[in-house]
Amino acid sequence: LGPDFMGFIFYKNSKRYFDKFDIPTLNKNIKKVGVFVDPKIEYINKMVNKYELDFVQLHGNETPDFISKIKNIKIIKAFAIDANFNFNVLKNYLSCDYFLFDTAGKLPGGNGISFDWNILSDYNINKPFFLSGGIGINSLKSIKRFLNSVISKNCVAIDINSQFEIEPGSETEFITEHYWGYAKINAKKTNEYEVTHPKWKTYQILDYKIAVDFGEVYGTKFNFLNTVQPNSVMLAEGSEITVENKKTLTQPEIKLTY
Repeated sequence: LGPDFMGFIFYKNSKRYFDKFDIPTLNKNIKKVGVFVDPKIEYINKMVNKYELDFVQLHGNETPDFISKIKNIKIIKAFAIDANFNFNVLKNYLSCDYFLFDTAGKLPGGNGISFDWNILSDYNINKPFFLSGGIGINSLKSIKRFLNSVISKNCVAIDINSQFEIEPGSETEFITEHYWGYAKINAKKTNEYEVTHPKWKTYQILDYKIAVDFGEVYGTKFNFLNTVQPNSVMLAEGSEITVENKKTLTQPEIKLTY
């Protein structure tokens, strides 16, 4: 993906909370967005300065008066959309640079579901907006239809997130990140090594078919895989790897005394 904006979550209750790391070097064309939920002005200023943010995105119940106190940075104000949303509320937020329309749900954002985009036919303000809410690979056809419709005339960006994430602790994360490996030498010795590589890009699996004879390719010990269904299926764009920090672990000799 080559995004125009990249968001960093500064909300402690989010599983994506980002407040302890350095932002990696990004393409100069990518705008850094700090995402906040009902923050204090002092915290916003601290994160803007610390990470040299280009935008502040507000995902809580921030009032127009609160927003007026945020200075010298562009603002994206998010709104939770459902069938009962009153678009007249937006007239109080015209000082913002962009609106973001997300799906109303239990969380301030990242609920992973879409709303009925036809609701946006009631949006009659000439203010650019981002479309958000559960948008993934399966949404491509719907997105194309939306962007070709009249109601998308002020849509300037599509916000993707939860549908493209790698679940922490998942097999996909294990494979696409570097990891430690162990290879047994004998009953008392094991090699420890670290596999490193850039984070691999992953793709959502829509369907799959296994067309390989495991026994023929890997040896007869693997014949059983021909009749076993996989626990997980992933597709990743790999890269060169390095194997580093190799050392031998030796089982300590234990002497028993009586």
